[in-house]
Parts: sequence; C-alpha cells; structure tokens
Amino acid sequence: MKDNDSTPCLKGGYSLTIAGALIVSDSDISDFCINGCYDHIRSVLDCIQDVKRDFFFATKQPVSYVMNVTKAACSSKTKGFNTNVTKANPNSATSLYGRLYMPLVSTLTTAAFIATYGV
Repeated sequence: MKDNDSTPCLKGGYSLTIAGALIVSDSDISDFCINGCYDHIRSVLDCIQDVKRDFFFATKQPVSYVMNVTKAACSSKTKGFNTNVTKANPNSATSLYGRLYMPLVSTLTTAAFIATYGV
C-alpha cells in the first residue's frame, strides 16, 4: 500500500493523485463517506493545504474546491461527484481573465484606434 492510500479508498477504487480527479458515483457515495475514505481524503487535503496553500491539481482546481465538493457530497450522501470537471467550474483567475480583462483590453484598443485615426 502506498503512503497516500488507505484500505477503504483502495477497496472502493478511490485514489487522490496529483491529477486531482476523484470520481464517486451516486451508488457509491454512501460507502465513500461512511467507510473512512472521506476521512482519509480530507486528511490528505488538509495536509496539502497546510504545507502549500496555493497548490492546484492538474485539473486546475485548488485544494479548497476538492474539499468543498467532497464535503457537500458527504453532507447529503445522495449524489456522487466528479472533481475532474474544469469547463463547468473554471478556476476563478481564468474566469476573471476571460470575462473581464480581455474585453476591457479589446475595448480600450478599439477606442485608441478610433481616437488616433478618427474613424
């Protein structure tokens, strides 16, 4: 057994890696939350957050995102989750860049072009 795996997580096939992709189906959520895997994953995430607060998984999700998703899923124990969803849950910096910065630069460039050439 690897240091980052626990028996309950290995039995269920749930392993948190650098990829950050943790997928639990609706039918497995109760087992994931009750049999110790959630506690193990939570401890690993707490450790990562204590050591490196600005850590991002390969899915571009911060530790807090994975923590919040697993906590919410285990609070209800009715719906599974997938932390490998990057399009529907963009990183806030990427979202801000795409929604604010680029349109602002485009608008200012257009205004400067019009002011310079009198078009």
